[in-house]
Amino acid sequence: MAERQGAETDLQAESTSEFSGNEYDGNAKGGSDLASKTLHIQAKRFYLDVKQNKGGRFIKVAEVASSGNRNQITFGMTLGKDMRDQLDAFADFYASLGPSNRNDEGESGNLKSEVIRKGDKWYYLDLKENPRGKFLRISQVLRFGGRNQIALPAQGIAEMKDALSDLLDEFGIEDVGTEQTPLDSRMIRAENKRIYFDVGKNNRGTFLRITEVRGRTRNAVRLPQSCLSKFKEIVSDYCDKLGVKDEEDKSATE
Repeated sequence: MAERQGAETDLQAESTSEFSGNEYDGNAKGGSDLASKTLHIQAKRFYLDVKQNKGGRFIKVAEVASSGNRNQITFGMTLGKDMRDQLDAFADFYASLGPSNRNDEGESGNLKSEVIRKGDKWYYLDLKENPRGKFLRISQVLRFGGRNQIALPAQGIAEMKDALSDLLDEFGIEDVGTEQTPLDSRMIRAENKRIYFDVGKNNRGTFLRITEVRGRTRNAVRLPQSCLSKFKEIVSDYCDKLGVKDEEDKSATE
């Protein structure tokens, strides 16, 4: 029993989150719950919830320790298929391992790593081992800095994969309510700020989202496609009046 509690403590230490709450496409809070599954793995509980809001349909995976500490990640239904496939591969790899692969000093070791990337969304999967056992850490890189992550005891990887498969079979792998655009995100740095430009599409039409990020503070505005021509005209007019030169013009005069 003491060993089991110790394993939970070590796993929990690997499962910190720099940001509270969840994030999927910058808009994962709230919405309606469509389905939920609960897994009991060692002394932890894991909740898999299919949710939907105006940004689309997504899955939230929450890890809750016996102490009440909670961590979670979120991902869209389309990316859920890649997550399921990776969990399947990790489950097979774990099954092929011997009883222990840690070194004599008992330091944490990395046994297998994979990356899932779709557009601007990144997820890192690392099968690790420490003196208390093996676990899979899944990290979600948040769009504007930081990351959310959960730590899944290795013996529960196959169970997690099966639960995720059931949800995908029931609700499909399409991110209902969202559409991908062929345009890549852009980012510029201005003094101590970062400014992101993203083109999105929802049931109201296509829009340009401009997000200003300064430290942990961010502000965003959405511009409908119908006003982008006028927006460009106004910005260009201000640039002319302020004497702003293009980078090419600057280099030509230097």
